[in-house]
Amino acid sequence: MLLKYISLGVALTVFASIAGADTDLSCIRIRIAMDVGSNSTKMRAGVVDVCHHVLLKQVTAPGKKPKGNKIPISWRKNVKDGVIDSTFIQESVATLRNSLDKYSEEITNDLNTNPDLAPYKPLATGVYEYVGGATATIRDSKNRPEFLAAERAKGLNIRVLSQVEEGHLGYLGVYGLLGAQPEFNSDPNFNMSWDIGSTSMQIEGYFADKSTTQKSWHDFGNELTSNSFTNKFLTALSKDPQKSPNPILSPTDNLEDLLLKAENIVSSDPEIKKIVKSRNNWIGERANTTGVTVRGIGGSHNGALAILKASGLQNATGYSQEDLKTLLNDLLRSGDDAIRNKYKADEDFISSTATNILYIYTCMKVFNINRVEVVDVDNALGMLPTPTYWKTVDSRAEIVGPPNP
Repeated sequence: MLLKYISLGVALTVFASIAGADTDLSCIRIRIAMDVGSNSTKMRAGVVDVCHHVLLKQVTAPGKKPKGNKIPISWRKNVKDGVIDSTFIQESVATLRNSLDKYSEEITNDLNTNPDLAPYKPLATGVYEYVGGATATIRDSKNRPEFLAAERAKGLNIRVLSQVEEGHLGYLGVYGLLGAQPEFNSDPNFNMSWDIGSTSMQIEGYFADKSTTQKSWHDFGNELTSNSFTNKFLTALSKDPQKSPNPILSPTDNLEDLLLKAENIVSSDPEIKKIVKSRNNWIGERANTTGVTVRGIGGSHNGALAILKASGLQNATGYSQEDLKTLLNDLLRSGDDAIRNKYKADEDFISSTATNILYIYTCMKVFNINRVEVVDVDNALGMLPTPTYWKTVDSRAEIVGPPNP
């Protein structure tokens, strides 16, 4: 069954919180899910009630926060003319297999030593169920079958996700994360997620339109992301996209002029223009509905929040348009050293830190999203309890889930 057609009951009871309920261990599995992203792979492990499709707890290595295991494999940097380097495929798949085996050992240790996981200690066998989902770079590559052959030879159980399916998993991951944490249980109005990766962007909602009481998926997917926006923006400024553009503004340059150029690029994108100008602009309408929270996920949002915290707002959990505009007024005038030292930017993203935040700010303005709350979620978290993903390798299609609408 395609994820798009999972019934309301299944889709949302997947993440119902039943903490404290008595659960038959015969229904419990220890699972590992892999989000094979364009710049890195994230692994998450969890205790899952497969009878009720519920993520009971995340599992991690002792002493670590439950953020899973991040493996710095950049598929995006090893693509030329739409083809992923063959040697890189073989080496990376071997790395994933080794990382999975090591992660399994850490999970076994956690099950044996963590008091919070004591009820599940009998399941510490060292052999756990696992699947993976690959996203945009692999999805769009011309030699995707070569990747699939390599991962199957290593027994990794990775399937290629459609963009719509990727968006659904992000939404379900946020829903599960919030449902699993008691402090969020008073937030019943969550119904939008905004995922920005390096090569794709998805905005998802699950709600009823005005004309019906039946909730349904609302999907927006696009390939104008931080990376592609940066290239267009720097070209418009006559800067070389292959070199660091920082500082983008001089001390005397007008910020508003630059913001307008960025807005023109985003608002002229065909897909964005179509939804923003339509009478059914559900993104702006829902984002401004009382009680609705837009949850930002993915590397771009989490990176922007880290920069905002480094600017002095250490307790920030998200940002408004005004927060980002104030930050940009200084950030766009900062050189690489200032971004590195003052804002503690990740070394790999120093040259793109300012344009990434400019992209997020501009999208918020164009879509009419006033505020975003950022959470640490990935596709792996969405996959852990969702029944669709836990089938045999032989029954998988290359790409599962609905096509783009």
